[in-house]
Amino acid sequence: MIDPELKYCPDCKDEYRADFSICAACDKELISGADLLTNEGNKEPEIQGSFKITEDDTLVVLQKGSLLDMKNMKRILAEASIDAILTKDDNKGCCGVDMYLHIRLQDQDRAVTVLNSEFEKTTELHQYDLSTADAVFDPGAAMTVCPACGNEFMPTSSACPDCGLQFS
Repeated sequence: MIDPELKYCPDCKDEYRADFSICAACDKELISGADLLTNEGNKEPEIQGSFKITEDDTLVVLQKGSLLDMKNMKRILAEASIDAILTKDDNKGCCGVDMYLHIRLQDQDRAVTVLNSEFEKTTELHQYDLSTADAVFDPGAAMTVCPACGNEFMPTSSACPDCGLQFS
């Protein structure tokens, strides 16, 4: 819900106190909630698809995390026409790691693909070879692989001879 007294980023729609002027995520100038409501009211209505959650839908928890992270994931899913709802653990507050992002069961595979794609895009992990990321340094092995650079070497020291990664 948009509060006319607060400020919002026109791009990501993050919410800020009235004394803020720039979005920390987008580096865009914030607009008032009143202006955002006016802008939203002037837009053509969104096409209502079959992606809206109904009481007959079977829901699954897709993710658990902070309110800010879950709101961001919900926005990303909405852009891909996947509806989501947020709930909180009744035994905890709203600001910790206790919010749950629910989606329809039939949207689960597509939602995971959308969020994985967003993660790769924002972290730029798609540009790196992650095939050795699960490697474990074994000082007793004849040869070992550095998880950072993929270099194969004899574990005679506690550091990768190629990239210098230290093992303990």
